[in-house]
Amino acid sequence: MHSGGKRFKSARVHHRRLKRQKCLFCFEVKKVDSFFVLRYHIGMNDENKLREIFKEYNDEMKRHTGALLEDFQSQLSAVAEGVTMLNEKVDRIEQTQNLHTEILKSHSEILNAHTDKLDSHTEMIGGQMEYTSEIKIELENKVDKREFIDLKQTVLTMS
Repeated sequence: MHSGGKRFKSARVHHRRLKRQKCLFCFEVKKVDSFFVLRYHIGMNDENKLREIFKEYNDEMKRHTGALLEDFQSQLSAVAEGVTMLNEKVDRIEQTQNLHTEILKSHSEILNAHTDKLDSHTEMIGGQMEYTSEIKIELENKVDKREFIDLKQTVLTMS
């Protein structure tokens, strides 16, 4: 793994110190080109100690994960409650909309009936206007009552 890079003095010293103590976990850091490489070694001399360290870590991770899960579940239940309330609100709005649709249909039917009546009244008024025009023409051709009396007297005097 050594391709021209230098080991860090602190990592090398740490590595040696751990090796002298028959370590469970040793590591060394090298710089290769512009990258840092971590090389590690897990000693199997005392496997029970290693398991104990990982057990503590696992227990802590389980507690942390449990806390995160509990928080997530409480937030999720709050979101679910919000969704439920929104669904209920949408249902109420839908019921109101259906009621308003029925009322509009009823008003449309009433409006159509009034339109039919208005059309028939318009026809009746048109007929009355024609009849009134005819009466007007007839009245213009009729003789006034005074003129009739004068005409009557003139005819009587002529006979």
